[in-house]
Amino acid sequence: MKGLGSIGIMCMVWFGGMAHGGEKVDVVNGEFDEGLTGWTLSPGHKENVAVSACEGSVGPAVRLQAEGANLGLNSAPLKLGEALDRSATYRVSARFRFEGLSSGIAAFTLCAYDASDRRLVQYAVQHWSPGSKPHAWRACQALFGAGTSKPFPEKAVAIRFRISFYEARGNCKGALWTDGFQVERVETPKLSGWPASILVDCGDVQVRFESRSFWTLYRIDYKGVRLCKDQFGSHYGSVASFKGTGFIGSGHTENGETEQIDELQLKVDGKAVEKPAKEIRADRVTLLKTSRLRDLRLTTKVTVADNRILEEIRLQAVKPVALNLLYHAMHPWVVAMNRYLAVKTDGTRIEGEFVNDKGMRVAAPVRWSAVYSDTLGMGAVTVVLEVPEGLPWDTRYWDVPKRYHKHYLRTFADAVVPVGQTFTYRILTIPFQASAAAWQDTAAGLAASASAAP
Repeated sequence: MKGLGSIGIMCMVWFGGMAHGGEKVDVVNGEFDEGLTGWTLSPGHKENVAVSACEGSVGPAVRLQAEGANLGLNSAPLKLGEALDRSATYRVSARFRFEGLSSGIAAFTLCAYDASDRRLVQYAVQHWSPGSKPHAWRACQALFGAGTSKPFPEKAVAIRFRISFYEARGNCKGALWTDGFQVERVETPKLSGWPASILVDCGDVQVRFESRSFWTLYRIDYKGVRLCKDQFGSHYGSVASFKGTGFIGSGHTENGETEQIDELQLKVDGKAVEKPAKEIRADRVTLLKTSRLRDLRLTTKVTVADNRILEEIRLQAVKPVALNLLYHAMHPWVVAMNRYLAVKTDGTRIEGEFVNDKGMRVAAPVRWSAVYSDTLGMGAVTVVLEVPEGLPWDTRYWDVPKRYHKHYLRTFADAVVPVGQTFTYRILTIPFQASAAAWQDTAAGLAASASAAP
């Protein structure tokens, strides 16, 4: 598990993979009916791994417990050209019961090896951190192979599955259960021609769309200057905090569940593109996504044009969903943004400086808000064009030292999302350049000129 930080933590489940004639791949002792036969410890001691019955398991299950040391359990190899077809796509699935973690990280990964048994790549499927809440048995699955975000490397001869605990100094402490490892061949996903990310240049604005965060924004540059972070873990998009679980959605995978994408479409200057390039320069680019957060259905449309970014979100619930909160249009502004200004819906102003105390700034419903950097001479206005009538909401900035000053539109705080309604949000972001003396007037002028376009 050493070096996991360099590969990125994610749980990417592509849509579109359907069973290919029910073709199963034999995972040696994937159900643990024969104890740990076929599985190897690397690193670890036998006393930290046990096979036994567990409440809710489908049969024998394995419990891994790290007690101040790193721990890893590897499956027997699945050989390419024998068990696996290099040109095919597969789905791996397993179940996990997480007991908690006080130090380090735990992860389920997929590893590819060359002919000398050297690990070529380690793809993260699921991870848990000290902030992850314990949970009962949950299924986890991911696609790998041709046409996925986890392709077979050219020199790979075998694949192994790995469950591990890791901490840089070896001080990892936590426990989880696992059972039911299965692999089946599936149809190649619809997005097989899509790159891992797409860099978009429209006028003076550059953004990036990121697959690891389930196709959200992942950068805002203006005239070549980084205004909004491009660092995995500083997420954009929409995320919901569910009662008893925590955050699910956008790049949040730490609670054992992920956003599920149903459809994805990219339009460049009004024309749909089936296989987008890694880098696109155009006057207008639109990403349209439909996805699910448990029983919540989201339709998200992001349009970049005219040096502006318009985010449109439609939310529906298929059954009542109790939430701690829901965030839309998250924007992790760089820490160089040292000032903020907001005009509340009643016309009063809120302004001040970020002081890096992890406090929340503004925390009120606003017509618009803005951030500005004295050192960069640049800022950005966020205009709230539409929110559901009669529904409580607010705008806030999280003032996190050495990380970001993150914008949120918060709604459904300690509330239930009802069925039978569509909740629509439209948020327009406009970067700008201005002097320290003129930035507030510039921001106000841009907000006054905002419309439903670009």
